[in-house]
Order: sequence, then C-alpha cells, then structure tokens
Amino acid sequence: MAKRVNPTKAWKRAVEEGRGHIETVKCFDDGYRFVRIRTLEAACREGEQMRHCLKNVYDRHDPYMMNMPYHEFLEDSASEMKIYSLRDPDNIPYVTAVIDEGSNTLLECRGKTNRPAKSEYTRYMIDILDSWRVNLSDNCGNTGLIYQDGQYYEIMNLPDNFVCRRSFDISKNDSFIPLVLPRVVLGDLNISGTMIFNLDGVEHVEGEVVVPNVFYTNRHARRALEGVAISGATFQKLQMAKDYLADLRRDVRNAGIASYVPPS
Repeated sequence: MAKRVNPTKAWKRAVEEGRGHIETVKCFDDGYRFVRIRTLEAACREGEQMRHCLKNVYDRHDPYMMNMPYHEFLEDSASEMKIYSLRDPDNIPYVTAVIDEGSNTLLECRGKTNRPAKSEYTRYMIDILDSWRVNLSDNCGNTGLIYQDGQYYEIMNLPDNFVCRRSFDISKNDSFIPLVLPRVVLGDLNISGTMIFNLDGVEHVEGEVVVPNVFYTNRHARRALEGVAISGATFQKLQMAKDYLADLRRDVRNAGIASYVPPS
C-alpha cells in the first residue's frame, strides 16, 4: 500500500515547485479562479478545507467513496469525470464541482460541509455553465440549481410561489434545512432521504411524491401529505400505510396487549 502523503505538505510542494496538483482552467476579473483538481493530494486538501467527503479520498472502503469513486476519476487520466474547485485570490476553496465531460453534465456542486454553494459563489458557477454549455443533473439537490425559462434558480432561494416545470428531486440530501419547496411541481417531487418532514407551501404536484418514511408513520406528517394535490399512486401508498397501521392496532387490541415490546 502506498504511503499516505500529508496533503498540506504536498500542497506546499505543488505551489512551490509546480508539480501539477491543480490546473487553472478559468480566471475571473476579480482574481477568483476555477481550477481542476488533478491529484489525490489536492482532492484530500480540498475535502479537509471544505469539510466534505473528498477528505476521505484515500479510504477506498468509505461509503461515499464506494458510491462515487473520486479516486478513480483522479487516477485514470482517461476518465471523463473531472473534479473542479472555485478558489479565491488566496487559493481558498469555496465550491467543489464534479462534471461528467462525456455527457457534459454538472453532477455535483457543493459548498462548505456539502451544503449548496452560497449565492455569492454560485454566480461564478453559472458563468461556467453558460460558457461551457454544461447541463444540470436531474437531481437538483446535488447541484443546488434549477434551469428553466432561460435562467438559473438556486433551490435555497426560490422565488415566492415558484412553479417548477420539471421534477424537483433533492433525494438523499440531508443538508437542505431550511428549504422552501416550490408551490407547484409539474413533475415528480422527491424528498426521500432528507430531513424535510412537512410540505409547507406545496399546493400541487403533477407526478408522484416520494417522501421520507416518517410521512407514512407519523399522523402529523400524513396530514401534511393529504393536504397536497398529488397523483393517485402516492395516495395509494399512503392509504396502504394507513390500512397497515390500522390493522396492526386492531391486532394488538384483539390480543389484549397494552403495549408493544420488541423482541430481545
């Protein structure tokens, strides 16, 4: 096994000796740069400064690394997956992005601690998206952006009464709190795997609604779901969950059990 290199020292060497840990691909007028991360050392440093999963890039058994093998992107020069970073004039990172250059799609765009990038930095990313003609991933939770009607919208700063003309998918993202959901979604609404436990402000969903399991087991969450005009498929799931809980309560009453005690 290769010896792990100290990312801070490796970074100093890269800066001082120009060993190609990063490559500047775009310079902005105010001194900010968009750089491509080329080595594991640079990726590890990015993760440590941004406090997200890239800091574990050396750990091949880390669940995040197994799901999105960043180390393979960096070690395979032919890989179409590229990792980028938005840096200020002092070389401090503020946004980490993953672009699939094969499909020309932005797969991820993260700020500190995996949260969506702040508006002051998102404008740089939008410049990149426009100039490179990059598409957005279907999961807007991974990019923090929605593109419709010829403009970009930040999912953390949606306009009041926003109508999403596509599916609104932020599944498996637990860092979007607080988040104002669209009033109308003309596709599917997927908030599974998040910490969102209500649908405040949502009035209509054209497609299916996929929610965390708590919506099917908690009566307050179920009421929130019942108040939204959604597809029959979701109502069917909701009714099945309600019927199951009702049957379970009836069986418990008939058995004369005061409370359920899980098996040891």
